[in-house]
Amino acid sequence: MAKIEDLVLNASQNYANAIGISIDQLIDHVLDLYKKGYDKESVVSILSQVDLEQVVYKGAMVSAAVEELMGAYPAVLKSMEMTGSMTGEFLAAMERAERSSIIAYSNGIIQETRRRLMGHVLKGSSRERMAYDLYQSGVYSQREVIAHINTTLSNYSRAVVVKMSESDPRDRKYHYLGPLDEKTRPICLEMLAAGEVELGDIDNLFPGSLSDGGGWSCRHRW
Repeated sequence: MAKIEDLVLNASQNYANAIGISIDQLIDHVLDLYKKGYDKESVVSILSQVDLEQVVYKGAMVSAAVEELMGAYPAVLKSMEMTGSMTGEFLAAMERAERSSIIAYSNGIIQETRRRLMGHVLKGSSRERMAYDLYQSGVYSQREVIAHINTTLSNYSRAVVVKMSESDPRDRKYHYLGPLDEKTRPICLEMLAAGEVELGDIDNLFPGSLSDGGGWSCRHRW
């Protein structure tokens, strides 16, 4: 059975790659407009009006990457030990919220890319300068995108655990799961070393960890 962290990492890397390809393609679209004879003002006007979401989702694999991400949610569920009560309605609601969040996140990157590209057109920037700015300034960072998606999927798995725990007895034994490597936080090392912990004691010993793990981008769960 695949580990949750492996499922999450694969889906997040593929999504990040798709976003990166989409930004490269948008830069090339701008350069193509120059080649066709459009001046700076015309290119800025076109960029301001074009439906970039449609362009990106149709031609840059982002739509397929989002669908792959959504496919990771049931895979995450299959890799989990289901101990408490869970309804299909709850899971469907969670997945709808996650889809909306991922699409909004994608659109945010696209819109910030539009804004910066328009600025580069006005400055007459080279392709190298455009790419450097978009990849180095925080508009797009593969590491940050992977961390964001990793956190989204990991939070989902922890939300399922929290929901299941509502029907578990307070003396049910839980243990902390996830990788043990150079990226593991000290608090997660402590929880991994704790062994079996009664559900009723988790929040007293490690406040908030049932829903948040060790914090942002944590790969672990109870």
